[in-house]
Amino acid sequence: MPGSGHLSPLTNECAQCHNCGLEIAELGFFAGSHQLGGGDAVSTRLTVLLTLLGEIMNTMKYAVAFAVGLGVCAPALQAQVTNIGLPQDLKPAGVTFSGTGIPGPVMTGVTASGARLTIGASPRFSAPALGWDGAGTYTAQAGSTTSPLRSLWNFNFAVTDVVNATDHTYGLFWDFDNASGSTSYNGFFFNVATGGNVQNSWNLAMAFIDPSNSAPNYDPNDVGEFTFILAAYDYEVLDPNQGVYVGVNPLGYSPPIQFVSMQVNVVPEPSTYALMAFGLGAIGFVGRRRRNALRFA
Repeated sequence: MPGSGHLSPLTNECAQCHNCGLEIAELGFFAGSHQLGGGDAVSTRLTVLLTLLGEIMNTMKYAVAFAVGLGVCAPALQAQVTNIGLPQDLKPAGVTFSGTGIPGPVMTGVTASGARLTIGASPRFSAPALGWDGAGTYTAQAGSTTSPLRSLWNFNFAVTDVVNATDHTYGLFWDFDNASGSTSYNGFFFNVATGGNVQNSWNLAMAFIDPSNSAPNYDPNDVGEFTFILAAYDYEVLDPNQGVYVGVNPLGYSPPIQFVSMQVNVVPEPSTYALMAFGLGAIGFVGRRRRNALRFA
């Protein structure tokens, strides 16, 4: 993670490859100008052919070595990101989301260094309870409260049980794209002191949630799916100007070690369904009356 405040994109290499000392040889075929004539024409042709054969063999040697190198590095690339989130009906000890009475269930997991990452969603105050599939997907009702304007559900996060402050830098990310398959994320990076914790319960309609805009790019009445990720990265000292993230894939950058995630599917209010049912019923009733009128005309 460079000092720009944004995580650097993964390259097509891994650190292990730099230690392998491998390289891809260029096809160094003999390309000089040759005047084949006189008594040594056959000898010269043979020399050219042998040179070409040597270059081809040399190139094949490097190609094989490079392929072996890729085989060594591929597991390292594949093992860089691990989802450690497991469903849990009750919040882990020490997890309050900085509130009282904020319920589970949650997705939670412990990093290799011993820090616990927990993420979840819950109704805002007396809003309707959320559905839960037991595998990281919540169902919430669309709609809003007023004064202030908020959606009817919050997303909650916690980093607790931090053994060593310099083990990890953490990142929390969310998307405003309610279409299936998130295409953009906002978020923050932060550090946690040894023995400390960082946890809270936020709402997508809060003003600071969208660092790229003066007001959140979010409507509490939107229906669709919203994705949330809490990740642990290699530790980095963050200056006051660092921490804000706006991008397309927080898991595709200077890679996180481990993460937990969840999805919230927002559905219309029951009154909306009732209104739709009434409208469909009215359309059907009118249609039947018209058919009857035509029958007896």
